[in-house]
Amino acid sequence: MTSVYPTTSLSPPEHTETCSKAKTDSSFDRFRPKQNVHACSRPIRFSSAMVPAPMNPLEALDLCLDIDGCVGAALGDHSSGLTLGAVGGVEREMLDAAVAAATKTLRGTFKVVADMESADQVDDLIINVGDRIHIACPVPAQHNGPGLFLYAVFDSTVTGLGLARKHLRSLADGLLV
Repeated sequence: MTSVYPTTSLSPPEHTETCSKAKTDSSFDRFRPKQNVHACSRPIRFSSAMVPAPMNPLEALDLCLDIDGCVGAALGDHSSGLTLGAVGGVEREMLDAAVAAATKTLRGTFKVVADMESADQVDDLIINVGDRIHIACPVPAQHNGPGLFLYAVFDSTVTGLGLARKHLRSLADGLLV
C-alpha cells in the first residue's frame, strides 16, 4: 500500500488503512458534507449571522455591499425622495435618480395597500433593468418611524435574487436611525 503521507520522520497514524477505505468507499458519501456550490466564481461573503442588530445607516450600507453582486446601495427617504446616503461603484447621480423613482413607486404601492385595507406590509420592490436588479426595501416603521428604505443595485449575472432579498430585508430590520 502506498502512503498518502509525505516522507518525514513522523510515522503515519495507525488507522491509515481504515481512513483510505473510507475515502474510496462510496457508501460513506452520504455522510460527507456537501460542497457549497455557487454560480459565480467568488465565494458568498454575506451571511445573516454577520448582521449586527441594531446598526447605524453607514454600517448597513457597507454591509449591503457585502451581499454578493451588489454594486451600489443607498438609504432613501420616501416622504421627500432624497437620498440620505450612498455607497458603491454606481454613479451617484444615477443612484439619486433611481431612489427618486423608487420613492414615487413606493408611495403608490403604499397607497394601494392602504386602500385595500390590508394588514400586510410591503416587503420589497423589485425592478429589473437590463443586467441589473434594483431592490427597494422599506425599513420597518416600529424601528424608525415611517419613511426610510434601503435601495440596492445588483448585477443579475452574479447575484441570486432570493438571497439578495433575504439579506437586504435582514439589514433593513436591523437598521436604527
